[in-house]
Amino acid sequence: MKKQNKKNNQLGFTLIEMTAVIGIIVLVSSILYANYHDMNKQGDVIGLNERMVNDIRKVQNNSIKRKGWEGQVPDGWGVKLDNTNDRYTIFADFDGDKELSTPVKLLIHGTEWSSGSTFTESSPSAKTVTKYGDATQVSNGGRPSNTNGYWSFDGTGDYLSLADSSDWNFGEDVFTIDAWIYITALSVYNTIVAQDNIGVTRAFAVPINNTDNKLRLFYSSDDGTSNSTFDCDVAFDGDDLNTWIHIAIVAYPDTQDVRMYLNGIEQSVSIALSAAYSVGDSSAELTVGGRHSSSVPAYGFNGYIDDLRIVKGAAMWKHNFTVPNKEHVSNIESVKVVNLSEGVKIASLVGESGAVDPLDVFFSPADYSTYQDGSVSNANVTIGLNDSSGVTAKTITINPYGLTSSD
Repeated sequence: MKKQNKKNNQLGFTLIEMTAVIGIIVLVSSILYANYHDMNKQGDVIGLNERMVNDIRKVQNNSIKRKGWEGQVPDGWGVKLDNTNDRYTIFADFDGDKELSTPVKLLIHGTEWSSGSTFTESSPSAKTVTKYGDATQVSNGGRPSNTNGYWSFDGTGDYLSLADSSDWNFGEDVFTIDAWIYITALSVYNTIVAQDNIGVTRAFAVPINNTDNKLRLFYSSDDGTSNSTFDCDVAFDGDDLNTWIHIAIVAYPDTQDVRMYLNGIEQSVSIALSAAYSVGDSSAELTVGGRHSSSVPAYGFNGYIDDLRIVKGAAMWKHNFTVPNKEHVSNIESVKVVNLSEGVKIASLVGESGAVDPLDVFFSPADYSTYQDGSVSNANVTIGLNDSSGVTAKTITINPYGLTSSD
């Protein structure tokens, strides 16, 4: 019997065979990866498409149902589409322009100052504020509760100052002034906020009057010649000392309609003077906790002021309300900003005037119309979504009646 050579009969793969197998595996893997990558990008576009459609429909429902925001009811809801920055913003319209805007012109929380004589307030325009005298930021307490900061004034030469700005030029526009105040002395002219240099140039002032301890709104249309003065019919008394009180004033100068709220309850208002139907464009600085008379600090506030806000073009309070339990936000109209995921973009944006960027789309609960950039529209809005390589595209359409669809 012959012996078999085991060495020559061993089974296995040659180097050529192994190389071929590896090559096949690499080829198949690359094909699978490419397909997976394309499918992944397609999924991103489809996902964004569904999210945008759902968000736009929610915005429409918010308008129809008159959904509130930040404790108040806006004039309606909309969405700002931003092609350049590949994002969209859901907004609640408070100033009636049917666009995303920034009506808050001053916002002092009482937490902004850290050192020195100046700090930046919290409105979107981030104005510089200078403190004078013994005006002091107290870093604990304040209102709303647990906000850890408020401004303290002793009534003598203490105030905060901001430069003149077109933001204080209210004209005939509606405006809102609200704040938390803590009064430590009455029968003195406690000025909360003013753009008023008596005897020089005058626009408006919100004090507590020294003769009757009533909240007052004064405004002038022409530096003090034609004036209007409105007084709250409820006077502060000893029970109102050394306690936090929320005050709010909403004024419509063109109709001399002024509404005042104390702790969220509307109060009756008396008109003491009624010669002005607009707020003049004064060159005076804006002051908090005091005002000026012949350019000399006067009529200082005795006590504390917190979360002071001035809103131009919007009536933030229209009926009795629950006082805020948190600080006001700087951009009251911006509800949610959605940034598109990497590699997904708004490839096209077409409105009534053709290709446009950006575009504000507003849904009116008053007439159930759709507005584009503030004007009522009878044209579709078409939003084209794409990925960076153009592999997948989706189109969202908003018709003039607010119906939203997608291909």
